[in-house]
Amino acid sequence: YDHNIFGYGKADFQYLYVYLVELLLSLFVYTPLVQILLFTGILGCGTLPFVGGRPHEVQKCKFEEKENTKEDVINGIQTI
Repeated sequence: YDHNIFGYGKADFQYLYVYLVELLLSLFVYTPLVQILLFTGILGCGTLPFVGGRPHEVQKCKFEEKENTKEDVINGIQTI
């Protein structure tokens, strides 16, 4: 006589263990890895500006600031 009314016991809940492992991998491995790849600019390698990450954006802002300063000097506008 089998006292287990749900069938195979632990095997019935095996999907929960698989789901838990998948959830932990996505939260603690895949997500940080993707964030590091996108935001550090590792994928940019200087050739693809749209995947350059934060360093590319900082460089672009500095370049724009330098260009605006040159235009201000040429136009005679003083900035405080």
